[in-house]
Amino acid sequence: LFTHPITAQQKHKILFTGSWDKTIKTWDVETQVLLSTSTGHVDFVKSIHIIPNLGLLVSGSTDRDIRLWDFKQSIESFDCSEIEAQCHARRRAKIKANRSKTEQEIAAEDAIEDAPAGLPNFNSPSLSTRSTGPDALYPPMVCRGTLKSHTRPIDSLNSYPTVCPTEEEAYSSRKSGTLPHLLVSANSMGALKVWLIPSNVQTAKATIDSTFWPHKTSINDIKIGCDLRHDIDHQTSAQLWTASADNAVLHSALDLLPSSTQRIVNILRIEQPYFVRCVLNLPLFFAQTVHAETAVPNWLITGSTDEDIRIYNLEAIEHQEQAVSSSRPLHKPAPSATLKTVSNGWFGALKGHWHEVNCLRIWIDSQTHKPWLVSSGLDGTLRKWELTILQRRFAPHIGTHSIPSHAEPASHTKKEPQFELTAEEEAELAEIMDEMN
Repeated sequence: LFTHPITAQQKHKILFTGSWDKTIKTWDVETQVLLSTSTGHVDFVKSIHIIPNLGLLVSGSTDRDIRLWDFKQSIESFDCSEIEAQCHARRRAKIKANRSKTEQEIAAEDAIEDAPAGLPNFNSPSLSTRSTGPDALYPPMVCRGTLKSHTRPIDSLNSYPTVCPTEEEAYSSRKSGTLPHLLVSANSMGALKVWLIPSNVQTAKATIDSTFWPHKTSINDIKIGCDLRHDIDHQTSAQLWTASADNAVLHSALDLLPSSTQRIVNILRIEQPYFVRCVLNLPLFFAQTVHAETAVPNWLITGSTDEDIRIYNLEAIEHQEQAVSSSRPLHKPAPSATLKTVSNGWFGALKGHWHEVNCLRIWIDSQTHKPWLVSSGLDGTLRKWELTILQRRFAPHIGTHSIPSHAEPASHTKKEPQFELTAEEEAELAEIMDEMN
C-alpha cells in the first residue's frame, strides 16, 4: 500500500498486488478501480516491495528474477477526476447489467466481489463463469531493470537506505538524493542476496553486493530497521531479522555503508518447533512510523505453521546472557561476533487460527489511537489483539520467565500462557469446518 500525496490535504491511496497470474496490478483503494496491469515475469509473482525514496516497486518471482518497476512515473499520470468518472461509469454499467439477472445470480457475484467474513463458497457458479475483470484504466508500469542471480524462487524482499561514514557526508547525500539503497532478497533454498540499487536506475545499473546462506531452507520474511529509542542520529548498522522454514528466526547486523567489507554478521538464532512464516519486531516497527514515541514492549512476535503466534521478550533474552543486541544501538558489526542460540524461548503464545499464520502487522486505530496486533492465516481470517491488553495479560510471566539455551534444552511439556477461543469463536470454527467437510 502506497500513499501518494497529491496536495497537503489530499492523499491518494494506491494498492499494488502480485499474483499467481504472473501480473502486478495497481488499484485505487477508495474507488476499487483497476489502474494498471504490468506483466514481465514468466511465472508466479511471489513477493513485492516498494522503495518510496527511489520511486521503485520491486517484484520477485518463481522465475528467479527480480524486476524493478517505475511506479512513480506511473502514478504521476493518474487523474483523480478520471478515476472517479470511471468508478461511476462501472457502477452504472453494473446496475444496468443486473436488470437482466436473477436475484440468485446477483447475490452469488456480490458474495465473491465483496469478500464477506468467513470462507467464500468455492462451489459458487460465479467463480467458474465470471470474466477476467475490467480493463485497466492506464498503461502498465515501465520496467527499469531485471536482476538475475538467484537459482531458486524468490520468496521475500526488503530494502534500507545506505549511509555515509560521517554525519556531515550523510546530510549532504540525503539533501542531494544520491545515496543508493540496499535491496535484500531471499529464495526458497535459504540464499540471501544484497544488492546496491542506485538513486537513479535510469542512469546507473543495480549491482549485486554479496551473497549469504543464513538458513538451511526457504526464507519467508525479512524485516530491517534501526531502533530509534536510542539517542544516536547516525547509525551505520541496521537490524536484520529473517524468518525461515528451518524452524528459526535469525537476527543479524546489516552494515549500511555502501562499500562494506562485511555486509552481514549473524548475532542471534531463535529456534522454535515449527516452520516460521513471519516475524514482527515491535520496537523496529514503531520506530518507522509516526508513532515512534509510543512506549512499546521489546517483543519479537512470530507466526508459524503450527497455527500459533509466539511472543519473545528480547530484553529477557539479553539478561540471560544470550547476547541479543536488539535493545542497544548497532554500529559496524564486529567480525569476531559469535552467533548465540536460544531454543523454545517464548514466554507466551496466542491461539486463534486453525491454519498456519502467514502475516503479522500492527494496526493503529484512527479513533482511539490504540495499537492492535493483527494476524492473517491460511484459514482465510484476520485476527486482532489489543497490544495493551496483551501487555497486561503477560505481565506476570515476563519477569519470571527463564530463557532456555542450547546448553539447557527446554521441556516441551512446559505450559505457557495462551489465549483460548471463546465459545462463540469455537462455534464459528466448528461451522466453518462442517462447511469444508
